[in-house]
Amino acid sequence: MSAVISLNSIKIIEGALIRNNRKIKAVIFDIDGVIYDDNKELIDYQKKTAQILGLRIPSDIEIFRLFGKSWTEIIDQLWPGVDSEEYKKAWFKLVGDKLDYLPLNDRVRETLEKLKKKFILGVVSGGHRDWILVRFKNDSLTDFFDVIVSGDDTEKHKPNGEPILYACQKLNIKPEECVYIGDNIIDYEAAKDADVHFIGFIWDGIEHGLFDNIQLNSRVYSFREIPKEIEKIEKNIM
Repeated sequence: MSAVISLNSIKIIEGALIRNNRKIKAVIFDIDGVIYDDNKELIDYQKKTAQILGLRIPSDIEIFRLFGKSWTEIIDQLWPGVDSEEYKKAWFKLVGDKLDYLPLNDRVRETLEKLKKKFILGVVSGGHRDWILVRFKNDSLTDFFDVIVSGDDTEKHKPNGEPILYACQKLNIKPEECVYIGDNIIDYEAAKDADVHFIGFIWDGIEHGLFDNIQLNSRVYSFREIPKEIEKIEKNIM
C-alpha cells in the first residue's frame, strides 16, 4: 500500500527543514501594543476605572510603563493598599466585552503568515489566558501560535525572564535561538534576563523614544518590518 502524504504534512516537513537551517528558530511576541493596536484604549480604561473608584488618576506614561506586569503588581504600584480584586471587578464592569474586539496592528495577519513559513511562533503576555484566547479566536489568530504563555502560567512575570524561558522550554529551543518582540522597557528587560534576542516595537504614542536611553540594537516601526529585522539579527550572529 502506497503512503499518502497530505499537502499540510509536506508543508510541516518543509517548515521544519527550513527552521533547522536557521540561526533563529522561534519568534515570540508581546500582545498589547505589538499584535494589537490597543495601548491607548487600555490606558484610558485604567484611568476611567481609577476615577470611578475615587483613586488618583495616573499619567499615561505611569500606566504604560507597567504594562506586562501582573494585575496585582500594577495595582500595588499605582495605588498601594487598594484591593486588587475590587479594582479588577470595577475594570471589567466598565470595559465589558469591548476588550474582545480591540484593533489589530496593520499587516499583522499577512506578516504572521510569512513568518510562520520560516519560524515557530509564540506569545508571552502578562494578560489572563482566557482573555487572550477569546481575542485570538475572534481574530482567527490562534492557529499561528505554537505556544501561548499568559500571566497565569508562571510564578514570576516580566521584567523577569521566566515567562520567555518557559515559552522556550515548551518550544524545545535554546534562548539564543529566539527573538522576543515587545514595545516596553519591561519587555526589553525580560528578554535580556532570558538571554534572547530582542526587537523593540515602536508605535507613535507616548512611549516614542522610550528606548532611547538603552542599547537597543533592533527596532521596528510597523509589523511588516519584522521579517527583515529578523534577517538582520541572523546575519549578525556568529
